[in-house]
Amino acid sequence: TSAFAGAIAFSPWIWVILSNTGQISRVISEGESELSIDFLINRWFRNINRVFFNADLTSFNFVLTCFAFYSLYFLVRHAPKSVWLLFVAVIGVNALSIMLPDAILGGRRSSGVRYLFPSYIHIQILVAYVFTTQIDRLKAWKQQIWTFCAIAILVAGAVACIVESQQEITWSKSNDKAEYYIPVGDAIALAENPLIVSDAPPVQILTLSYRLGQQVHLLLSQQPNPPQIPEGFSTVFLFNPSPAWKDALKNTPNWQLQTVVEKRNDPEHELKLYRLNRG
Repeated sequence: TSAFAGAIAFSPWIWVILSNTGQISRVISEGESELSIDFLINRWFRNINRVFFNADLTSFNFVLTCFAFYSLYFLVRHAPKSVWLLFVAVIGVNALSIMLPDAILGGRRSSGVRYLFPSYIHIQILVAYVFTTQIDRLKAWKQQIWTFCAIAILVAGAVACIVESQQEITWSKSNDKAEYYIPVGDAIALAENPLIVSDAPPVQILTLSYRLGQQVHLLLSQQPNPPQIPEGFSTVFLFNPSPAWKDALKNTPNWQLQTVVEKRNDPEHELKLYRLNRG
């Protein structure tokens, strides 16, 4: 019964997958791009550091990673079997199922954080367990050392979160993509009575929408041909158009495309903002 209820609850995702096969294929192809094993290991170590205090310690990233392994060893030695088996199973299955294919077959999924959330959450619990256990069971002078280390990690994490909250782009986002939307939003904000025309995927529209004011109008469509652009707007922008839309508007004598912001030159994944000038 629970399995059937779960299948019903997640059934809308079947429609999402079937209706966005092109976007899913692009995401999968990006995840399959091959990276060196040294780069992957550095990312794995760096991500563990960032889970605790958003820091990249470069060549010292291994320190907290080693402590995470020690925490797992400590749990196996001191916790009941039913407890440590849960942690080993969750961390092992989640991490190895993503890291091993990347290391052996090539890929970059394990270099990000989002696919390894279960492992990172359990690592945080492991570290908290080690600190609380050691502070509770050791002698006074050793308790002070463990207490100092725990406070240092908590303070470093709090300070890092405060600093991170003031940044335009956080470390968990792709700079290659996220930095593109800042100048795009600034360019649109400077325009008078702007209209944005686009057939971009919804996720790109949503990302841009956070930087748009209430005076901005959107004309969105997923049709193979661009729509008729209405009159009455001082500035018309074309945001991340598909190749078909871009070619159609280029061949329209009434419009001229002027590049405003460009992030990528790859025609399959280009991120561009055009200004449509009437010819």
